Amino acid sequence: EDGEDWGCVPERFVVAGDHVVAIVRVRVRLKTETEWRVGRIGDVFIFRDGKVVQFRTFWEVEEAMRWAGVGDAAADCDMRFSCAAAGRSLD
Repeated sequence: EDGEDWGCVPERFVVAGDHVVAIVRVRVRLKTETEWRVGRIGDVFIFRDGKVVQFRTFWEVEEAMRWAGVGDAAADCDMRFSCAAAGRSLD
């Protein structure tokens, strides 16, 4: 075992046409440290015909939002996913 520990949890999803931005909380504890490092990243998924055709990770959430073409107003919108159309919740 290398001693590193980590995890990620999507906190919010923002839909902009065929782009979906997942704002993800990341926790990492390096093997040489006792404290957790916590931050947020932005994952962008592009869908075509219901399938992911492209995926990118951005170290800055704002950069992910810009790349996906999401305006500032949408960035403040909390879509903590209740997928009513799919009949399930992703919380």
